[in-house]
Amino acid sequence: MYFQLYHELFHLKSKGVALHFMAGNHDYWFQDFISDKLFDKTYTDNTIAEVNGKKFYLTHGDGILPWDRGYRLLKMVIRNPVFIWLYRWVHPTIGYSIANWISKKGQHYEHSDEYNERILNELEAFSKPHITNGVDYVITGHYHQATEKMINGGKLLILGDWIHYFSYGYFNGNDLSLKFWETDE
Repeated sequence: MYFQLYHELFHLKSKGVALHFMAGNHDYWFQDFISDKLFDKTYTDNTIAEVNGKKFYLTHGDGILPWDRGYRLLKMVIRNPVFIWLYRWVHPTIGYSIANWISKKGQHYEHSDEYNERILNELEAFSKPHITNGVDYVITGHYHQATEKMINGGKLLILGDWIHYFSYGYFNGNDLSLKFWETDE
């Protein structure tokens, strides 16, 4: 599964498409191959970018909800350089199994409407100060909700995911919108 993704990314890069990667969850375990060969720029923390006079606040989104203390604790462990160094000494077959197990433990993509609304409200509260301070768009992933919401003249875009929703953000040079990949199947 990942080989095909890496192949397509490499194909895009070889055509001159600038690829940027926002790390989150256990993406910090990636080897230099991913950051050196596939992406032009890898972000390991929140960042602000400006394109065509529009300001974008980019965050993976993991650990930003105030009530998500358990994930923030896990985040400190899985992003710790000592932990990452130790993990690299584990055989890839075992390491992949560990990463897959950790990923599946927190993998609850289907949530109640109340839970989704709570997340949206918290992300709106997180976004407001950034938009008030001149950011046009706050973009986040992590929450597996494909949603866009106008906030005080700016926009919060929650990207959804590429496994279930096949969703992505698209900036046409003037406006950012949520799109869904369409396949022939």
